[in-house]
Amino acid sequence: MFSTLRTAFVAAALSVWAAGTLTQAAPPVPVSRINISIDDKGYYYTTKKFAAKAGSDVKVVLAVPPNSRLPGANLIILKPRSEARFLRILRAMPHPRTNQNKYVPASNDILCKTGWVVRGARTSLSLKVPTAPGTYTYLCTWPRGIGSSMRGTMIVVK
Repeated sequence: MFSTLRTAFVAAALSVWAAGTLTQAAPPVPVSRINISIDDKGYYYTTKKFAAKAGSDVKVVLAVPPNSRLPGANLIILKPRSEARFLRILRAMPHPRTNQNKYVPASNDILCKTGWVVRGARTSLSLKVPTAPGTYTYLCTWPRGIGSSMRGTMIVVK
C-alpha cells in the first residue's frame, strides 16, 4: 500500500512540475520609488518587502493615515545583520514620554531613517541604495521597538 501511495504522489508531483506550476519564484523587481503606509489599526507596514538595485537612488515615502491608532510612526533602515543589536539598544532607551530623540537611539546600525511622522501626515527620504546586495530590515521604533511587528525587508539586488 505504501508503495502505491508513493507512486501516486510521485506521479502527481511530476505532472504538476511538467505543467510548469512548480517553478522558481521570479526575482524581485527593483523600484525607484516605494510608498509605505501603516495599516488602519497601526500594527503593520502595508509594504512588507521591496527590491532596490544596488547603487541606485530610491525615494521612500512613509504615510501615517489619519485614522491610525498610533500617534505617529517612523521608518529606520538597518545595516545587514544588525537588527538584534539595534533592538537591544532601542529597548534600553528611556521611556518614550521622556525621550527627546523621537524613539530613535544613536546607533551605527542605522543606514537611514525618516523623522517622526504624525497621524495624518507623510514624509519622504532619498536613499542611496548600498552597493552590497543583501537583505536590509526596516522597522518602526514606536514604542521602543517592542511592537516589532512593524517591519519589512529591502532586498538589494545587482
